[in-house]
Amino acid sequence: MKLMQARLKTISKQATDTAKNGESARLADEFAQITEATKALIPGEVDRLPASEREIRKDLYESMMDDSANLGLKLAEAFRINDNTKAADLLKRLLKAKKDGHAEFK
Repeated sequence: MKLMQARLKTISKQATDTAKNGESARLADEFAQITEATKALIPGEVDRLPASEREIRKDLYESMMDDSANLGLKLAEAFRINDNTKAADLLKRLLKAKKDGHAEFK
C-alpha cells in the first residue's frame, strides 16, 4: 500500500507538468500493477467477520481494487496522449477511490 501511495503522491505533484507526462504515465502503470498485486492482501478485519459477511466484504474489497487499477491504467493512457485535463479528472477520481477505500476498510 505504501508503494501505491508513493506513486500517487509523485503523480499528484507533477500532474500539470506536461514535460513529466512520460514519467507520470510510467508511475500510473506501476500504480496499476501494484494495485492488482495488492488485491490479494485482504484486510484483516474481513477475516474476522462472520462467514456470511466475509465473502461480501472480500468481493467489495477486490472490486474496489480492480476499479483503482483500471483508473490507474486510464490515467497512464491520458498522460501518454498528453491529455492532462483528462489525467487531472482521473487522478481526482483515483484519490477519491483511495479515500473511500480507506474509509471502508480501515
